[in-house]
Amino acid sequence: MLFCKECGKPLKKGAEFCQECGRPVEQNNASQSLFKENDRDGRRSNQLPKTPKKMSKRTKGKLIAAGVVAVLLVGGYKAGEYFTDKDRMIDRFETAVHNNDQETVARLLSSQNSNLEIDKDNVKGFMAYFQKHPNEVNDMIELLEVESQAIEKGINVNKALNNKYGYGTEVVPFQLVQRGKAAFLFDKYTIEATPMYVEVDTDYKDTAIYIEGKKVGTAASNHFSKKYGPYLPGLYKVEGKYKTGFVDLVTKETVSLMDDTNKKNVSLDLEGEDIAFDLGTNPSDMKGTLFIDGKKVKLNPFKTSEFGPVVTDGSMNMKVTANFPWGEMTSKNIPIDSNEIQYNFGRDKDLESALMETVAAENKNLIKVYITGKPNELKNVTDHYKYTVGESVSDGGTDTEYSKLQYLGTTFDLDTSELEYTDEGHWQATIDGKESYNIDYGSGLEKEDTVVKYKLVYDEEKKKWLLDDLEDTYGSFSENVKEIKEEHPKIYQMQAAKSEENRNDDSEITDDNADTEDTSQGEDEGSLGTADLTLFMTEYMDATMKSIKNHDFSIAAPYIDPDGKKYNEQKEYTAYLNKKNITEDLLNFEVTNVEPIPNGYQINTSEEYNITYGDGSVKHKKFKSVHKVLQLANGNLGVNELISSTEVN
Repeated sequence: MLFCKECGKPLKKGAEFCQECGRPVEQNNASQSLFKENDRDGRRSNQLPKTPKKMSKRTKGKLIAAGVVAVLLVGGYKAGEYFTDKDRMIDRFETAVHNNDQETVARLLSSQNSNLEIDKDNVKGFMAYFQKHPNEVNDMIELLEVESQAIEKGINVNKALNNKYGYGTEVVPFQLVQRGKAAFLFDKYTIEATPMYVEVDTDYKDTAIYIEGKKVGTAASNHFSKKYGPYLPGLYKVEGKYKTGFVDLVTKETVSLMDDTNKKNVSLDLEGEDIAFDLGTNPSDMKGTLFIDGKKVKLNPFKTSEFGPVVTDGSMNMKVTANFPWGEMTSKNIPIDSNEIQYNFGRDKDLESALMETVAAENKNLIKVYITGKPNELKNVTDHYKYTVGESVSDGGTDTEYSKLQYLGTTFDLDTSELEYTDEGHWQATIDGKESYNIDYGSGLEKEDTVVKYKLVYDEEKKKWLLDDLEDTYGSFSENVKEIKEEHPKIYQMQAAKSEENRNDDSEITDDNADTEDTSQGEDEGSLGTADLTLFMTEYMDATMKSIKNHDFSIAAPYIDPDGKKYNEQKEYTAYLNKKNITEDLLNFEVTNVEPIPNGYQINTSEEYNITYGDGSVKHKKFKSVHKVLQLANGNLGVNELISSTEVN
């Protein structure tokens, strides 16, 4: 039997290690015997071998500790080898990018450029690129794997990339590289990012430049250019902000730093232009205020005809407020959609209303002139206009081919209103209008339109617009129109045309064969003609209708003799209609006969009404009436008495 030389324990046949202490068994032990040959005396000895001493606990402890250390060293080595494995790092990087794990991505990225900080915030642009282009994550991982395989095989990385893609590492935004050792034993790998730069160009000095919301600089001059960086490869928002006296210009551009170059040029085109504007002809002392997008600008637009820079894509607008002799006017909002803008204050709504009201009133008054032959019926007109109308009347302009005339109203084209300051030193406005009439040429009333361009001037002493002239115009109307209708259009009976011989009471008719004495009897001095009385009665009836509608007898009172029977009768009748909620709509009114009486006239009329009662019912009625009209002490006419009023079928 064999025994272990270390611990003395018996060994099994063929054992290579001692089962007790683990010592290897020496091969020459097979020649050992229980007895030693040739002892010191040269004699064969039959003594048994000595029993080995038992191993101490201390020795055993040392052996166990040594074994544990060996296991730990082996395990640690394997662990270090695992955790520094480049392929495992690539897998972790891919997972972090897919999961938008910015913190892990920041730990796995590195750069040789000490100015390129890499942390959770700085990788946002990098992550934003792959969030927008998720399909490119696989391309990035494939590139890193090609680089890993090249390193594994000892192949030049540039050569491997050229074989795979046709380009080398000098153009890729990141690459797998080995940088030093980990724990002095293992190769350390990292994904190294190429530093990227943004070169910014801008045209305006003092433009503030922002990259990812952080101000990085200010343009020191016009046509400024500067390189900013370094940045990680990725997607970045670049902004330029330029504050002017008119507007804050802002432009934004998103730039991708994933190209085959480490610098990207960005032109911050603020799209600003200086614009010229024309507000028409104005007096030299004209003052106004300019507003850009509602913001007041310190500039008198009547003194300075250019401003800027502003954007001209229509996203901004301007308006102008100015003081005129008739008050302050503010322009409409004008889109800034070109570098040349024109605006005319004639399009102001209040001004247009003043012009239209003046014209409509004088169109009514003009009918009175052609009925009475008296230009003084015109109220808000210039001397030039009154003279022109007077010349027309004296030249026979009151002679007409029609017997009845009904003014319906005037429609104005608001796109034609214009305002200008003339060389003569006054404000002048023009506007086109279409006058509408019903005219009886002998076969009944027929509608007829006349298109006219009206010219008005502003009288600063009277503080009102005056009609100065008109002329025919033939342009088509736009859709931007406004109609001023006659609420109760009256039918006026035109006076009969005088013969050429009787146009002038002072003219004498002579014959070559005999002298003829003029025996015609003219009207008494101061008496009124049929036209004057027709006009008075028409105005009286118009005032009567208004007084009933407005529950106000005082509207009709100036046309009634306060000492006559008609005054109290009409006052009580108006109150009665108001109490019963009865209204009258005068459809037609005519003066059919006029006869002189002492101190006045007896006037016969024909009237046609729609009468609406309190229960909502409507009745159509016609009357023939006889009125007594007197010349009052103040020189005015007054209705003294309603002699009779007979309903007719």
